[in-house]
Amino acid sequence: MRHGYNLALTWGYSGTRASCLVFLGPIFSVELITSGRRLRFVLIRALYAALLLFILWASYASYGPTWGISADLGTTANFAARFFGVFSWTQLLAVLFVAPAVTAGAIAQERERRTLEYLFASDLRDHEIVLGKYAVRVLNTACFAIAGLPVLQIASLMGGIDPETLLLVFAITVSTMLTVSALAMAMSVWARRAREAIIGTYLVLFCGLILPFPVLAWVGTILGRPPWIDLFGEFVMHANPLYALGLISSDALAFVGRSPWSVVGWLLLTQGTITAACLGVSVWGVRRVQRKQASAGTKRSRWRLPRPAPGKYAMLWKEMFAERSSSRLGLFAGIARALLVLFVAGVAIWQFVDSLVSPQIFGGSDYAATQYASMVLTLSIVTVLLGLLIYTARAATLVSGEKERDCWISLIATDLSASEIVTAKIVGNLYAARGLWMLVAFLWALGVARHPPFALAMPFLIGTTLAVAWFASSLGVWFSLWCRTSMRAMGASVALATFVGGGYLFCCWPVFFVGAMGNTEMMLLVFTPAVPFLLAVPGMFALADLPSGSPETTMALAAYVFGTLGYAVAGLLLWSASIGSFDRLAGRISRRTQPRARGGQAVVAVEVIEEQVLESGRSPSGGNPFGPP
Repeated sequence: MRHGYNLALTWGYSGTRASCLVFLGPIFSVELITSGRRLRFVLIRALYAALLLFILWASYASYGPTWGISADLGTTANFAARFFGVFSWTQLLAVLFVAPAVTAGAIAQERERRTLEYLFASDLRDHEIVLGKYAVRVLNTACFAIAGLPVLQIASLMGGIDPETLLLVFAITVSTMLTVSALAMAMSVWARRAREAIIGTYLVLFCGLILPFPVLAWVGTILGRPPWIDLFGEFVMHANPLYALGLISSDALAFVGRSPWSVVGWLLLTQGTITAACLGVSVWGVRRVQRKQASAGTKRSRWRLPRPAPGKYAMLWKEMFAERSSSRLGLFAGIARALLVLFVAGVAIWQFVDSLVSPQIFGGSDYAATQYASMVLTLSIVTVLLGLLIYTARAATLVSGEKERDCWISLIATDLSASEIVTAKIVGNLYAARGLWMLVAFLWALGVARHPPFALAMPFLIGTTLAVAWFASSLGVWFSLWCRTSMRAMGASVALATFVGGGYLFCCWPVFFVGAMGNTEMMLLVFTPAVPFLLAVPGMFALADLPSGSPETTMALAAYVFGTLGYAVAGLLLWSASIGSFDRLAGRISRRTQPRARGGQAVVAVEVIEEQVLESGRSPSGGNPFGPP
């Protein structure tokens, strides 16, 4: 494979330099050809177009009572305008979700596969490597976005879509696509692994696009909105496509006194500066980072707690202590993670103190304490959801990452059983999330300290969280066994976990809610797999005064029990399926004899092969390759 890759690079460098863009280099043509043949890109575009068609049909069905034989032009134009608004948000969110996954592994994946040195050994320049890969990833993301244009064309036949607004929306989308891809490329240059680049990019995007809204609202409430808060908010929002699209698609422009072209102009200027900076830093550091990481040795942190002895469970010790459980996300991703933790902990502590200073007593009960417990429950649910997505992606690289680092053969050559390896991978992934569990436990402890009845929900919250976390880790390990690369495993596991855990409500809400409207039992059945619903139910029963014995309460309890047990059973089934198919997927020779007693899990690959050769009836001198020549 490496030899063929070098031949392709040589052919591209000698034969296509005159035909393709000189500045991008031959790697652009090679990457463009190879990526165009990948089936997953075609499937993603098809799924995106099918989703937009489904949204178009759902929007059309929602206008069912107004459609008639003589539907006027105003009705059709209003329908097209509403669909265009949904289309704009879907397209922007899809670009924000897909662009990091497509681009963040461009350099980091080459580093994991140890093929980046071959690129550096050729006469390719740094800007040809970075910009060639960047241009191909941008084109792949652009093809993904273009797949939705035929669906938009269907709606445009009904009128109601302003050409100026259409141009503004696509300018926001294209600029955001270039900026997010450049940011992902910079993260990929500095990351050691592809999963670290992808997770770091999503963390930076979340802190840059979502976190400013609650931070500005919270700080403005505390400080009374001084002028510098508004100036800082304007500076932060200039590069926020969600803010720009929200202004354009609503009547807020007249309220703030700005024209749509000024909003988009500032967005293009700010995002263009960020794009140029990220690409410049990537070109400057691609070779320097590789030299630094290749020459750097393994350093033991002085603040790390002493490791216990391996003992009997050597594989579990490896996953928990030998491997670095917390990813090296880099400077910006580390700052983003620290900002998230500080914001969550800061809001919880501040509101705790504020509720103690100004309690609100109504009817003999402290209303402020109940509100604080509800706020803590909401914060913990959001924290758990974000953390589970991150560690689902981490679990999806536990097996495929071993293969890409060329240490998988050494692992399966040991005397370790499939059950020991798979279980250690899942449990080690849960242990790696200990920082997340500590933050969630801190939030729950504050809720119990302020409102003691909240403690009644603790056992159920812990059980539901463990069941969902076990399912997420088992799902990631299962995909990591089946997929050839970590990128495929991460994409499949995160997409499926997001859809099953509640994402289906966003794309399928017209079908669910139209059929369940007015039917409480049907509504609760729809929410049974949704993880936010399952985490909120124990708090609702502990904080709200729900009537006991009512049909709604009984159905809510039944939905909670079935949902929690469903995730626990699904996690156990995935764990069992991973163990059952481990030897076959790993290409491992199964032993017919009982494993011998071992201390420290010794390597016995030669003995296993020799036993099976002797069982076949061949003599050591005739057919045994380990016998004398």
